Amino acid sequence: MTQALLQLTGITRSFTAGDREFLALKDINLTINAGEMVAI
Repeated sequence: MTQALLQLTGITRSFTAGDREFLALKDINLTINAGEMVAI
């Protein structure tokens, strides 16, 4: 079985500028397993 080194579940992020709200992430799930390579 693969071991999850990092697991994010249900991530939501928004930013406010003045009277407007900007949704950057909505209900994001991410799993990074041992031995995987990830780049942002």
